[in-house]
Amino acid sequence: MILSIVGERVGFELPRGAFGLEIVLVPMALSFVMGWIAQRRWPWLFRAGRFVWILPVSMFIYGFLLSVYREPVVMVISEYFLPSAGDEGVIKLFETMPTASSCGYVLGLIVAHRYKHFRKESGTVSISALPRL
Repeated sequence: MILSIVGERVGFELPRGAFGLEIVLVPMALSFVMGWIAQRRWPWLFRAGRFVWILPVSMFIYGFLLSVYREPVVMVISEYFLPSAGDEGVIKLFETMPTASSCGYVLGLIVAHRYKHFRKESGTVSISALPRL
């Protein structure tokens, strides 16, 4: 929504039906599950595994800022996050998706690690002890 408003002001039109969240959410969800499983199976991975995100995120930020310096912001956001017919998808494949995957993996590790310690401290977890939504 915001991208379409900004795009109209600078003369850039987004493709109809563009929905870019799956580019980030699908790899992040899959790697979250992998991080959860890795932490549950091999708990000693937590010490090194929680730093997996640093290199991909720093490379992503560097590439994103370099692209913003060269092109309008709306076009860069479109290249990094939104699917389009004329785009090859190389930036999404080699920068956006690995960054989302590494962040999801680390989140899975951290959540599984915290959940394990939560269960140890409280003994057994009952349905009434969980927070209500």
